[in-house]
Amino acid sequence: DFTVTSGGNVEYLIVAGGGAGGAHAGGGGGAGGLFIDNKNVDAQTFSIIIGGGGSSTGSDTRGNNGNDTSALGLTVFGGGGGGTWAGAGNASGKSGGSGGGAGGSQSTTVGIPGSGTVGQGNSGGTNSARTGTNTSGTGGGGAGQSGDSRANQTDNIKADGGDGIMTDITGSQLWFGGGGGSSGFDAVDAGDGGRGGGGGGASKNGNYGLGDTNSINNAGNGVTGSDGALGGAGAVNSGGGGGGGGAGSSAPSTAQGGSGIVIIRYAI
Repeated sequence: DFTVTSGGNVEYLIVAGGGAGGAHAGGGGGAGGLFIDNKNVDAQTFSIIIGGGGSSTGSDTRGNNGNDTSALGLTVFGGGGGGTWAGAGNASGKSGGSGGGAGGSQSTTVGIPGSGTVGQGNSGGTNSARTGTNTSGTGGGGAGQSGDSRANQTDNIKADGGDGIMTDITGSQLWFGGGGGSSGFDAVDAGDGGRGGGGGGASKNGNYGLGDTNSINNAGNGVTGSDGALGGAGAVNSGGGGGGGGAGSSAPSTAQGGSGIVIIRYAI
């Protein structure tokens, strides 16, 4: 809890837990919803609940959403989980504070990204129809911008997670609320996590995506070189989304999202 003994103005940063990345050509997890502002408060005690990141799920599944964070009478929503490969399940990203990226498409089934909540975040990236054997996910949405989209499946252009928001509320310039990077099919490069704790995506044979290192903690890098490689986890206390998992139904689980955080600053 947060107890105010004498009323006044406070600055606050409230971030929800990030969504988990999707497995098997998965989309990146969406960042947890984010509020940053200031407000006048009266003498009272405020309940504070900090949301955890979206938990891991099994192979060929969409990522779980992150959990909500509440403080100062305000609530931000957990980030949306990333979609999975259309041939294995639901390729659409889940909606949340920021939306999860779309999973890999089939020729006639194109996953759509999850939507972000107005004032809290942005949508995941849009996807394109499958061409040949290539099918990769898109980036999870960040608090500051949408995840990267994939205009076609024939080139090796990675889809990064959307960037979050930078603030100096801690006394240092740090980013919060970054989306998870996309998966990369076969030799397609995976996407990097967005600034604000987004986890890097995984690829079967291409370059892995880098986890963000600009938040209060570092996100995990994705993995490459194996069937069903795992994406990197979102950074703890950043609200970052988890990275999308690489192609292959042997992926044991999805990459979890980063937990949320509440920071309140005031004059003493």
